Amino acid sequence: LAQSGAPMVAGYAVSDSARNKVGGAAYFVRATFAREAQALVQHLTTIGVTRIAFAALDNPGGAEVIQLGEAALATHQLKSVAAVLVKGDASNAAAAGKALAESKAQAVIMYLGGTVGGEVMKSAAASGGQSTLFYGMSIVPGDVTARLVGKQTSGLAISQVVPYPWSESDAQTREYRALAERSQVPVGYLSFEGYVNALVMIEALRRTGRDLTRARLHAALKTLRLRVAGMDVDFTSAGNTGSRFIELVRVTPEGRFLR
Repeated sequence: LAQSGAPMVAGYAVSDSARNKVGGAAYFVRATFAREAQALVQHLTTIGVTRIAFAALDNPGGAEVIQLGEAALATHQLKSVAAVLVKGDASNAAAAGKALAESKAQAVIMYLGGTVGGEVMKSAAASGGQSTLFYGMSIVPGDVTARLVGKQTSGLAISQVVPYPWSESDAQTREYRALAERSQVPVGYLSFEGYVNALVMIEALRRTGRDLTRARLHAALKTLRLRVAGMDVDFTSAGNTGSRFIELVRVTPEGRFLR
């Protein structure tokens, strides 16, 4: 990527360490996982929750997220009561859920994609953790989780890194929904994030002008500061992440998101 000179814009579920390695070559719109961890820990400590556990995918990205979570807890003089790594095929989800329940955690922060988070929640509940609150980072798909755990989903909240796709107050969000419905694309956080990323790229291209080169596009991105769909994106400061936006939303048993 660096050798080509072509800027990469956006990216989904890219670890913070990987972002740091491509500084000057890539521009990430969504907030970092460190920022998500900080926001979740801040929320939990504010409501009086201090016994916090982590469940993350058993890969380098998951291990990194647990480290970020521990760092966020340390700023509140806390340590996790449990930290479990879960296989991507959910083969150890039952054991992970049991360990979380046995830790007596008041809340679990999950970095688990696909159906894995739902399997862990089901296991924790079956092992005595019915009152445990579950908080998913942005990679946790609320609709998939809801189909798996049903009524238990009322105990799930997710940190979203783009604004509410069903907002009526923002014109660009309303335009996104109209375009999505016209194209038969499901309205939701995933497609909305893609739309937001596209708006950022289009604005960078517009500011580059007619004489488009890779160097000129880099220059435009490095000076880019705008408000898009209700969130601020700013690449003018140090680093290559444009947004710090985080919003916690609840997931209903039907898979709907509520602010």
